[in-house]
Amino acid sequence: MTQSERFGIIERMLLSRRSASPPERACWVAAEHWHPEQEGAFLDDGNYQLRLPYSNDPELIMDVLKYGPDCEVVAPAGLREKVVGLLKAAARRYGDE
Repeated sequence: MTQSERFGIIERMLLSRRSASPPERACWVAAEHWHPEQEGAFLDDGNYQLRLPYSNDPELIMDVLKYGPDCEVVAPAGLREKVVGLLKAAARRYGDE
């Protein structure tokens, strides 16, 4: 287990700005105050990277899910797996696997 996983830090949360995702979405995440110790920056590829400490999975997951396919939790793996599981369950509910 890495230090980041032990302390529950999202190492990278990326918001896509590719053609399927309006660039404004990255600006929404950039403008949102997630945590006093958050660190965010626009990357050379047009994505927005956000790092922040967290302690409450359900609350953070709800915040991440509101961005739908435009947001990706890259790490820690445990948080990413929870988000993936919820998105798959939602797709099944709508008849898409």
